[in-house]
Amino acid sequence: RETAQSWVSGRSVEAVRADAIEQILVANGARWSSPPGEASQLGTDLGLDSLARVQVLSALEARFQVKLDEAAFTES
Repeated sequence: RETAQSWVSGRSVEAVRADAIEQILVANGARWSSPPGEASQLGTDLGLDSLARVQVLSALEARFQVKLDEAAFTES
């Protein structure tokens, strides 16, 4: 726990979340030429197929302990 706190110190919560999301995307095969943003499409902009999108959804829910709208997520 101390290690995590020292790693996070000095960084905004948003930056830590963005890094975690990027790691999840990369781990599931996402690729991009410029950093993804809020308007990025999972399929067309990040190259994720339907299975990868479901895997990203599950990883995000587990990492952030939230429930995401699967229909809205898989359409993006």
